[in-house]
Amino acid sequence: MASKASFIDSPAFPDDSPTTLTKTPTYEYYGFVIYLISFFAYGGWLLWAYLPEGTLDKIGITYYPNRYWALAFPVWIFAIGLYVFLIFISHSLLSTAPFDSFNTFTGMNTTLNKFVT
Repeated sequence: MASKASFIDSPAFPDDSPTTLTKTPTYEYYGFVIYLISFFAYGGWLLWAYLPEGTLDKIGITYYPNRYWALAFPVWIFAIGLYVFLIFISHSLLSTAPFDSFNTFTGMNTTLNKFVT
């Protein structure tokens, strides 16, 4: 014998709102962890670069790289990024056909004229 639904079991207002039981993707967690790691690494770099050696010794940090690298490493990273950027531009310019090449001619059947008009 089937039981009837009582008044207590049925809600007064049906819930038509969408549920929020979706699973959070793992890449969001990875991104947050990478953010935290980079934040603390930057903070450690700032402390290492600007605090005097006596203060670092009082904290208990006795072994650290030479202060030369506090400035040299970011400069090297910037220079490598600039070099890669210039290499990409140079490669693009060298791969482009010259103006008098047959590959640069346009006519009535080219796809370029369909979008320009």
